[in-house]
Amino acid sequence: MPRRNLVSFNALIAAYSRVPPYAISAFKLLTQMEIERLRPNGLTFTSLLQASSCLEDRLMGSELHAQVVKSGFLNDVCVQTSLLGMYSNSGDLEFANKIFGNIVDKDPMAWNSYDLWELEK
Repeated sequence: MPRRNLVSFNALIAAYSRVPPYAISAFKLLTQMEIERLRPNGLTFTSLLQASSCLEDRLMGSELHAQVVKSGFLNDVCVQTSLLGMYSNSGDLEFANKIFGNIVDKDPMAWNSYDLWELEK
């Protein structure tokens, strides 16, 4: 594509984030996106958190959490639900519980994510 934008990057990042052998490519696209001076948005972070879950990489997920805070997307319910999923998938149920407690407008996805890891305890 001669002219890439946030939508095209997000589409590729979302696709890569769901397939374990390709999840690392989502992070490579983030780097390329930043080189092209495009800033990630809530959808970008949601997909990248999915990729870190897919890779079972809690450190990468924690680093993304810091970027989410720094970028101002911590109150985005989709991002919060992805954080909840990432922490619960990595076994950090204490942090997952903290994230769930901070979600003000819990949607069905947040409740379902919470119910799933609550059953695993």
